[in-house]
Amino acid sequence: MNNRSPAMVQRRFRSSRCRMRLRAAGLAVACSLSLVTGPAGAVTASASDPAALEQQLAAGDSAAALPALESHLAELEKAGDRPGAVAILLRLADAASEQGMYRDSQSWLQRALALTDGAAAPGLRATVLSRLADAYLVTGDVAAAGPLLDEALALTQGDDLSDVRSLVRLNLGNLHARQGQDALALDDYRVAERVARKTGDVSLAANALTNTTRLLTETGQGGAARRSLQSAVAVVEQLADGYEKAFLQINLGRLAADIARLPGIDRDELLLVAFRLFEQAAVSADALGSGRLASWAYGGLGELYAGEDRGAEAERLLRKASFLAREAGADDILFRWQWQTGRLHAAAGQTAAAIEDYRDAVAALQRVRSQLGTGLRRERGSFRATTGPLYFELADLLLQAPDTGHPAGDRLRDARQTVELLKAVELQEYFQDNCVTALSARTSGVDQVAPDTAVLYVIPLPDRLELLLSLPDGMRQVTVPVEGAVLRETIVAFRGNLENRTTRRYLRQAWQLYDWLIRPIEPLLEAQEIETLVTVPQGALTMIPFAALHDGKQFLVEQYALATTPGLALTDPGGMQKQDVDALLAGLSEGVQGFPPLPNVPLELEEAHAVLGGALLEDRAFSNANLYRALEVEPYTVVHLASHAQFKGNSEETFLLTWEGQLNLDSLEDLVGLGEFRQRPVELLVLSACQTAVGDEQAALGLAGVAVKAGARSALASLWFVNDAGTSRLMSEFYRQLQQPGVSKAEALQAAQIGTLRDRRYRHPGYWAPFLLIGNWL
Repeated sequence: MNNRSPAMVQRRFRSSRCRMRLRAAGLAVACSLSLVTGPAGAVTASASDPAALEQQLAAGDSAAALPALESHLAELEKAGDRPGAVAILLRLADAASEQGMYRDSQSWLQRALALTDGAAAPGLRATVLSRLADAYLVTGDVAAAGPLLDEALALTQGDDLSDVRSLVRLNLGNLHARQGQDALALDDYRVAERVARKTGDVSLAANALTNTTRLLTETGQGGAARRSLQSAVAVVEQLADGYEKAFLQINLGRLAADIARLPGIDRDELLLVAFRLFEQAAVSADALGSGRLASWAYGGLGELYAGEDRGAEAERLLRKASFLAREAGADDILFRWQWQTGRLHAAAGQTAAAIEDYRDAVAALQRVRSQLGTGLRRERGSFRATTGPLYFELADLLLQAPDTGHPAGDRLRDARQTVELLKAVELQEYFQDNCVTALSARTSGVDQVAPDTAVLYVIPLPDRLELLLSLPDGMRQVTVPVEGAVLRETIVAFRGNLENRTTRRYLRQAWQLYDWLIRPIEPLLEAQEIETLVTVPQGALTMIPFAALHDGKQFLVEQYALATTPGLALTDPGGMQKQDVDALLAGLSEGVQGFPPLPNVPLELEEAHAVLGGALLEDRAFSNANLYRALEVEPYTVVHLASHAQFKGNSEETFLLTWEGQLNLDSLEDLVGLGEFRQRPVELLVLSACQTAVGDEQAALGLAGVAVKAGARSALASLWFVNDAGTSRLMSEFYRQLQQPGVSKAEALQAAQIGTLRDRRYRHPGYWAPFLLIGNWL
């Protein structure tokens, strides 16, 4: 029988506790510094060689230590040593997280939690609860993290558990920061720091101060961030030389460089602090033999030199950092230095070298994008804001590059493919799952379009707008001289004015946007007698309906059948099989759960049913259980849901209202996926009362990807809520047109929108324009 107490186990695995704090440090930079593999040629440890095992873990070589850890775990479980097994499980969770395997990390922690007892060992259970909550934050599951931290905090009220309580408060800070509750987060971090100082836990105090500094920096509080940085540096200096100290020095060096860019700050002073921290970390990393850590240190120095226009020194350091990252198999670091080297070459006018660097960077990022897409505990910036510029900068270089013996179409296709990669990553980040990968695996995308169809790829860049028009006979490039900031300002004003159906102020922006987006390509469209125009918008352009653009005489929808798609590689090709269409029609007319009634839903469902037939679920019958039951029994090809649906900046807050509850996007995916193995997919998912907020590009991104997420070939959804009889009119006409032989979904929507706008009551585009056909348009 094993008699070791939890306290003995915690002392034995103190280095594991240190690594827990590194994980708890969370936030963007600390997470981006998560340690994946150690230096090549590291000593292989075994369960019988604890010294070698400790050496590997201390050097950040968790991957090589995995077999020994798992072997040791089996021995402890066989001996019935629960506290010892928990300690090993915590280390296994660290190792999985460091390699980007966040779900595996959660599994290890769930196993650890099952072995803990709050009554017998409250500190150990609280530690595991806190770690598991942080693991959920990494994968975006905020709802699961909160209750775990509440329980952990309740378990640590005694004075003898103050050290564990400080770790819990640190992770509570991460949760509050993730929720945008900055004041609560700062309070949590400061409490964690104060308790850690009181108990003499320098490591945890340093991590708490680092997180405080990061949050102050991200919220633009330059003076407070500078003071917090000074305190953090002083505390880190008290740590013994080694892995954790170097790790924190790199974090603080990057923060110092960020603070230097804030207004009212002595830039030179902060840059000197950053230089010193990176240099100290580089010396320590070299001494430890940690190539991954050294890569961060030398890369940080290279970026600082690049910012000071010392290109030759910067390139030398960045190449050294790239070599170290490549040796360590650390693509999540490698792409950053390749990207920065590409920027140096681009600034020097070395376009060919810059393109090669950028392509290498994109390739490295693509290899690790899944871990970067779900490995952030914070939402201070979307993937587009933080890493997305890499893709756009490469596309920019390709679009400007001179043709050197290669067909222009190849260069344009490369630029388009680069943006396609970004679109896929953005959707993966938004939905936090593999729906994009699943769709890509079962489709080959759309390269060739019908003779009367064109695809317009719109790429807004800081200094101009690029239009890539795919026509039946090839691709064309048209450059429009409008700055990205001006374009976005016009888009936001247009969207806001469209929703106000009492004025015609939208027309000014409708004309301007038409001049930028359509008029330059009009001759090409007319020459090839294009009838259907498919748009692939980027950024702010996802927030507006192209149908409402106006040439001074008529709306764009009066000229072309229109559809939108998040990407050609994310479009399931092929025409709709109209025979034996089976429809499920469901909706709410009564006000429930604090939402207003939708009095026109009965008419909408009645008219749709008159055309399509099928099953009806209305009001009380429109429940989650009834939806699941209906879709389990019958392979419906059209699913029409008339209910409040709100798309927010993250998928966790996006939902469709049912009688007694809400369907989030995961539930919607499960619903549509009930017929996953049938021969015919859900052809069309209709959400007729959606709403995205003006200016919320992330919400519009979610709407644009709803068909991808749900597993439907097409979606028909609205950018804003229109509770009016005009919606019923538009929907019933859409279905009538769709029944006609040879009429595509895009053409059916065009006819329905034209019919609605020619009704004097619904002439304003606020009534008919928000409805977008997303995905397959055939």
